[in-house]
Amino acid sequence: MDKYKALQLEKILKGNEFNGFKVTKFINNGKSAAVFKAVDKNGNPLALKIFDNELIERFGHEIQETRIKQEIGLRNHCIPGLISILDGGKHQFGDDNLYYIIMEFIDGMNLKDYIQQSTYDNGFIKKVVKTLHSVTEDLIQKCNIAHRDIKPENIMVDESGDIVLMDLGVLKFINSTSFSDEGEKQFVGTLRYAPPEFLTRNEEDSIAGWRAVNLYQIGAVMHDLIMKKELFYDRSPYPNLVLAIKEDAPNISNPDVSYSTNQLARDLLTKDWRDRLNVCSKEKVEQYFLHEHTSTGLDANLEKLFNRGATSKSMIVEIDKIRRSNADKEVIRAKTSLRLEGLVARCLDIFKTKKIITGYSIFTSFKTPVVHQTQASFYIPPVIYRYKEDTKSNDVERTIVYNLEGEETLGFIVPMYLLVRLVNDENSSGSISIGIILDPETQRHRNNEFFKDVVSKFGVKDSEDRSAFIFTLETYRVFEGTLSLDKDIQFEENLVYRIFPLLERVLNTLMPEYEKELEVWAEAERNGSNGYSMVNPYKRKATFFNSISGAIADYYAP
Repeated sequence: MDKYKALQLEKILKGNEFNGFKVTKFINNGKSAAVFKAVDKNGNPLALKIFDNELIERFGHEIQETRIKQEIGLRNHCIPGLISILDGGKHQFGDDNLYYIIMEFIDGMNLKDYIQQSTYDNGFIKKVVKTLHSVTEDLIQKCNIAHRDIKPENIMVDESGDIVLMDLGVLKFINSTSFSDEGEKQFVGTLRYAPPEFLTRNEEDSIAGWRAVNLYQIGAVMHDLIMKKELFYDRSPYPNLVLAIKEDAPNISNPDVSYSTNQLARDLLTKDWRDRLNVCSKEKVEQYFLHEHTSTGLDANLEKLFNRGATSKSMIVEIDKIRRSNADKEVIRAKTSLRLEGLVARCLDIFKTKKIITGYSIFTSFKTPVVHQTQASFYIPPVIYRYKEDTKSNDVERTIVYNLEGEETLGFIVPMYLLVRLVNDENSSGSISIGIILDPETQRHRNNEFFKDVVSKFGVKDSEDRSAFIFTLETYRVFEGTLSLDKDIQFEENLVYRIFPLLERVLNTLMPEYEKELEVWAEAERNGSNGYSMVNPYKRKATFFNSISGAIADYYAP
């Protein structure tokens, strides 16, 4: 119902009784109805929603009656944060039969207006997300219902700052044919806040399918809260908006909110609904409400750096005006993979700036296990990688090995390599996994107690055939979700924070061996053995690698 029609209806209703309720003023209007404030016989405020008769004539009275019946079915719900439905039906007013719903009156402001007119912090965003997630999960679990139209205009912020989800007009019972879907499926809800699968009505009619829709729409609301503008606000006309919804990852980067808030919004807007469920599991979203990541175990400067959360604004990428071909997507995937490699390099630069390492260089890059010949006495043997999940066929996968250089006094007593496994698609969704490879001369020091300790602690797998040594390196997932690749300092710092504990644990494991050698050297000096030379046997060229594969098994859960 447009604004003009709603105001005309106000002139007719205001001051008059409507089925026992006195209408006092117009509140707001939407596509299919207008909402008025009314009071009952005891003076209690209520919200009266009256539907547009022209739309009812167009789509049929039976559909409207079914819609009202569905809403009234939630009359006695006990879901905190969901609007209370009190009554509804059809009422004769003058010459017209008007369909209506009576709801509790929320004295406040809808979230769309609140975003534009109010100042709020990261805590308020978390409160909105927590309420929406809780309400939609309760609707699914307790009522077997999908809301289908979560957007800022359908969310109220009351005078106490509490969040209430409104408008149950297009709700659907899961695994049951909707009255709006009889015959050919039609789009319902709001295009701008619809995920790709719902836009094309290819959503899966299951709890998992509708949970994925809920998560996307919550992510869209988060986008508006973080960026203070509508999702895809600059995408017009209609065909460009549709293309953006299907293919473009929106820019979400605001230094005034936490990294975890920025990143959750990116992940919730993942295009593929199955990937969305994977990176935004119920447990992961609930963890967001409980705490923020902290930098425990890092030096004070690094902790301050992470908490600062400064970020560079991401570059705004223009949408192509035509549908991307498979060839276009392949090019985008390849470019994204190179940008992802640049992201890792920037993270290593942070390590270097913080003097955790003194330098790094790319040792080799490969897609499948290979033997890399550098010189006759030094080679990488065949490597078997155990990954937690198979990648999708349309993902780009690259494995890069960085040679890390650092001070012996920090534990860099053997050549050390950081293996980084990068996976991405054309929509900037991807994952980063890491492992540490050491290069001790394990053949000569096979019986060394230190080496045995490494084996027992970190589960090194090797072969009895020393000439064909093979080990299994298990990588650890340090990131999975929607990537922020355009020099987003906040994103990079968080990734550094996730990588640091693995490196720290490995260095702490190596340090006792170095300290033992220092003690031997010091004792030799005290005894006057001036000819003693501290030659670290672990720094000699090796004939094969040994991996510390589980250095943070207790830090990164499988």
